[in-house]
Formats: sequence, C-alpha cells, structure tokens
Amino acid sequence: MTERRRLTGLAGRFLSLSGGRVIGAGAVFLANLLIARTWSDETLGMFSVLMAISAILIQICSGGYHSIATVYTARYRANKQWGLLNGFIRQASKVRLIGTVLAAFISLVYLLWGMNAELTPTILSALMIAASVYIGTTLYFCSGVLVGYEQQERALLPETIIRPLFFLVSLGAFAALGLALSASLIFLLFTAINGLACLTIWHFFTRARPETRDDTSDKDQKSRWNKAATPWIITSLVWDFFVELHILAAGMIVAPAQIAILHVCFRFRILAGFGMRTIYMLMLPDVYAAHARKEPVGHKIRRMCLVGTAYALCVMAGFYVLGERMLSLFGPQFAQALDILLIMSGAILVRGLLGPVPALLSMYDQHLPQSIVMSACLVASLTAIPFAYDAMGIAGIAWCYVISNAVGTAILWLWLTCVVMRRPVDGQEPA
Repeated sequence: MTERRRLTGLAGRFLSLSGGRVIGAGAVFLANLLIARTWSDETLGMFSVLMAISAILIQICSGGYHSIATVYTARYRANKQWGLLNGFIRQASKVRLIGTVLAAFISLVYLLWGMNAELTPTILSALMIAASVYIGTTLYFCSGVLVGYEQQERALLPETIIRPLFFLVSLGAFAALGLALSASLIFLLFTAINGLACLTIWHFFTRARPETRDDTSDKDQKSRWNKAATPWIITSLVWDFFVELHILAAGMIVAPAQIAILHVCFRFRILAGFGMRTIYMLMLPDVYAAHARKEPVGHKIRRMCLVGTAYALCVMAGFYVLGERMLSLFGPQFAQALDILLIMSGAILVRGLLGPVPALLSMYDQHLPQSIVMSACLVASLTAIPFAYDAMGIAGIAWCYVISNAVGTAILWLWLTCVVMRRPVDGQEPA
C-alpha cells in the first residue's frame, strides 16, 4: 500500500509538473510562430542562432556546476553537511562571475568573424549575450539546487511558466503595435524577461538554503568540485544542447528558411523531452539520497527506465498521428518535415530505454568517461553533417543527431551496468 501511494503521488506530481512544462512550451511555440508570421522566418532563424550561442555559452561559462548541483545538494542534504553545501554554492558563484567575462569575449569573436549577418551593433549583441549567460547560469544552478531539496515545482516555475508566458505576451504587444523587430531586439527582450525569471528563482533559492552560512569546505574540496564539474561542460553540451550545436553547424551550410524548419522540429522534440526530464527530476533525488546512505539503487533505476520507456513510446505514437498537423501550424513548408520530426524523436526512445546515464554516472563520481565518449560522438556528428546534408538534405542533420546520441548512450550504459554498478558498495567514496 505504501508503494502504491508513492506511485500515485509521483503520478500526480508528474502531471502537475508536466502540465506546467506543456503550458510553457506551448507559449514558446506560439512565440516562435508569432515571430515567423509577423516578422519573417529569416528573423526566426537568426533569433534561433542567437539563442543557440547563449545556450552553449551558459554551459561553458557555468563551469559545469549547475549540472552537478542536484547530486551534490541531495548528497549533502541527506548527510546534513550544511557547511559543505554552502561552500559548494559559493564556489559556483565565483565560477559564474568569471564565466560572464569569458562569454562577452567569446560571443564578440564569434559575431565578428564567424557570421556574415546583419547583427549591429556587434558589441551590443555581445554584451546582451554575456548578460543572458550570467542570468542563465544563475537560473539553472538555483534550479538544480532546488531539485536537490525536492522542491521541483519551485525549480521549474520561473523557467517553464514565467519566462515563456511573459515573452509571448510581450511579443504579442509589439506585434499588435505593428513595430518592426530585428532578431537582436527580440533577443534583448528575451534577456530582460529571463532576468525576471532569475529574480523569482533567486527568491526561492534563498529561502531553501540552510540558515547557517558556515563554510567548511577547503582547498581539496573545491578541487574535487571543479574536477567533477568540468567534464560536465562537454557532457551537457552533447546531452542538453546538442540541438543548438546542430543549429549552429547548419547555419554554416543551410539557408535561413531551412534552419527555421530544423528549429521548429527540434522544438517539438524538446517539448516531448520535457516529460522525460520531469520523470527523471522526480525520481533521481530519491536515487541520489539512497546511494548516499549506501542503500541498493538497482531496482529504483530499473523502475525509472520502465516509466521512461513507456513515456517515449507514447510520444512517438503521438508524433506519428498528429505530427503533420502540428507542423502545418507554422506554414505549408513545415508540414513536409514530418519525417525529420520522427527521426529526431528516436533520441527520446533511446533515453527512455537506457535511462539518465550521465546523471547516474555522476552519482558514482564517474565524470570523465562520459565526457570522453560524448566528445567523440559530438566530433563525429559535426564532421558528418556536411556529407549527410549533401546526401539527404536536412534529414541528414537529424540522423546525425539521433545516431550520435544512441551510440554514446549505449557505450555509457554498458560502462555503468557492466563496470561501475558491479563494484562493491564498500568500495565507493564516502558521500
């Protein structure tokens, strides 16, 4: 009966969190549709490039700390190590400040020499991206800490509800006024609204932190955090931002109208992926806490994979039945991209079958293997894009995305199940 109540409660929280994600994702899709219909599909394509630059820089300039925030928060919380948690938070703040300066330089170089687009003034665009990066790194780190505290609703509210709805309403107001907006101005608007979301989550974050502000971390502890976080820069680029990397790569060889098609298909795939993320967000903190207490976690992982696989099959069936109709909302040229959408959705099925492998490896303090494997997959995929595009058009880019994800996930899954999880519990590093 206890297990049944637990599953019922989990299902209820999943529906509420997924409902919030669907509302937010729906607002994002409507915003993309509004940009394409009101201003142009070229404007949408250039805006997606700016968003991709910002998203990638957030991963690089955060130092990987927001990717390990949940596992370390759950670990220190389970063992009541509040001084170490405070030290972890302070170290992440220092990395974010350094990363912001780095983001301004990288974006300036890319905009000046990497693109032949009318993004003027370039310096202003670089500063906008840097501001977006600092806001984004703060938002996602605080969200990861809140998930570690099992406050998933507060962790998701600013990102999934506040930001997309305010962005959609603001765009609608500009469209109603008949104002001409460039991609840079739309990105500036998004950055301002993202700042509002960041202030909201910061409020939740400060309330969740322990009252004590003692910092018991030392130089060795900070070195351990840096060693754990750094490989996640590459891993997160591949797992969470492989979409943006493909959009940037496509921007070098594909016309803006085709980039818009890829952008829309990827957005639908990401929308479907929100449900999978919600499942893992709800179930992983319990796995992390059990592992920190040296309890068996194999049955918890298998249950998580079973739930994820069932969800992935439902997603693929839904895309097959409704995908063409959903794509046609953006215009007749988008309706012909159903095959691309179905190809991309294969990545969701792989994640459902094999589970959140990178997060589980991180739980076992295995950070470097996944970085090496996914780096190799990233290089192979980006190298193959020009050849795949010549052979199959933009569908080739979708295949590069799916195959590289599947191969990397399978290798890491074998490493997790055949090597890492077979080690005795007593041999683990104390949490």
